[in-house]
Amino acid sequence: MTQRTSLETLLRQHPPASLKQAQALLAQATARKCSTPQVRTFLHHLGLRCRRVETIPSQADKALKTSRKS
Repeated sequence: MTQRTSLETLLRQHPPASLKQAQALLAQATARKCSTPQVRTFLHHLGLRCRRVETIPSQADKALKTSRKS
């Protein structure tokens, strides 16, 4: 197994939530520190992409509470 495939399986088994987390995971696995743009490019070459994280508005919580009471 090449290093690229082992890193790919590691990232697919433990998907990072951010580029910083992916950077730390890769640094721990390879004992090499890469910059954030390098990590982004590497993830892109593997077919992975950054996911957007959105917050849930406070009004949505109220709607859930009222729908559960009915």
